[in-house]
Amino acid sequence: MKSAISPSGRYLINFVSAGEIKFGPVYFKLEIDGQVLKGRFFGDVAVWSSDSRYLAVQEWLTTDVQSGPYTSLTVFDMVDKKECQLSKLIYGWIIPMAFENSKVIYRKHQKDGLVNEFEIELTQVYRWKSIF
Repeated sequence: MKSAISPSGRYLINFVSAGEIKFGPVYFKLEIDGQVLKGRFFGDVAVWSSDSRYLAVQEWLTTDVQSGPYTSLTVFDMVDKKECQLSKLIYGWIIPMAFENSKVIYRKHQKDGLVNEFEIELTQVYRWKSIF
């Protein structure tokens, strides 16, 4: 199990091993403050905003070798207990990199080797839904 505590020390997440892709990486269940997000899988990369409000992770949308990798950038608003899938990538890996004020910065690593960096202004996101 791998843990990541927020900069303020207020929030704790745990990545609990859930399985492994044949000849590939391990995937995890995500536990936020003691509650597991059921039926969902994640990579073990997590980035916190400096104020501990936001958490960005790589969510796996499939563990099927034939259809993947298929990942998303999922951001959690820990204060309002909301989440949003901000970007998805079929046949590649989305890697959260950092927060810069109210922007999240991430990279898309496509299966063909192409890497692009993006940012999203979180104050412009309106697709939030409840975490639990």
